[in-house]
Amino acid sequence: MRFMSAYQTAGRKLKHVTRSELCLSTGYDQKYAIRLLNRLPPAKLPKPRVRGRRPSYGQQVLGILRQFVKRQVIPGRCDR
Repeated sequence: MRFMSAYQTAGRKLKHVTRSELCLSTGYDQKYAIRLLNRLPPAKLPKPRVRGRRPSYGQQVLGILRQFVKRQVIPGRCDR
């Protein structure tokens, strides 16, 4: 949003004017506008952390798993 950088560096009075302007133009409540203007811009948000352990299967195990999945009979699926 174009307001975010100006709002975050502004003083108290200018923040009030900017927030009021945003509320009038969008119909947002004051509290929602404050939360919206204080958060980081989308480009600066931290990337979500990848959780959990990565699988450590070797190529041989992956080949066997692929064959098993191909041969597996799934209920409701026609194998003609």
